[in-house]
Amino acid sequence: MARQDRDLYQRTDPPARRRWPRTGTSIGSAQKIDRLAHRIAGLLLQSSPEQAEAMHQPNAAMEVLTVSKALEEPLALPENTNPWQFRATSASADIPVPVHDVLLDWLHGLTYAELADKHLVRIHDTSRRVEEMVDAVTGHFEHFLAWTVGALVELVNALLIDADSDRRLCPELGSYIRYGVDDRRALALMLNGLRSRRPAREVTRQMPADSTGETSDPR
Repeated sequence: MARQDRDLYQRTDPPARRRWPRTGTSIGSAQKIDRLAHRIAGLLLQSSPEQAEAMHQPNAAMEVLTVSKALEEPLALPENTNPWQFRATSASADIPVPVHDVLLDWLHGLTYAELADKHLVRIHDTSRRVEEMVDAVTGHFEHFLAWTVGALVELVNALLIDADSDRRLCPELGSYIRYGVDDRRALALMLNGLRSRRPAREVTRQMPADSTGETSDPR
């Protein structure tokens, strides 16, 4: 068994071996994320200069993840112990809800209640509807997907660097997902201690249009 492990290690591409630990997952999951990163990097390399420039923004980056199914695949990893599912009752069948649709609305500022009312209309009990959405958002967007998408983006950008390309996928995408904002200035406020999305978005709305909102200086 030791010889087989050694031989497999030696046959594995050294750059890939160095990339896999970055995900913080099992080797099997790291390989899946790495293959996904190659697919997304290929899409970026084939995109037009205008499209590539837009990939620095969270909304455009999310479109790439949606096209490449980069949200569903991480959710299927064994590290995700909380399946993406919704039920009207504990004994009822699952209600199909596309994760990318909910995530886009989360980034656009919808509250838990608004997300529940929009995507879980088949759950008639209002309190259960909101409870199901809160569990999904906190468990996936604020934790699991924020982590795995962040690792995925890091791998994608490492592959682009290796390809001598100056194209990049939004480096802060994992943080945008975690905090539920889609504006750099709002993200800067959240990273610098503001705990609520609503005032972050309101302050951002009132900022001058030419304000860059660098994360190091949210003023």
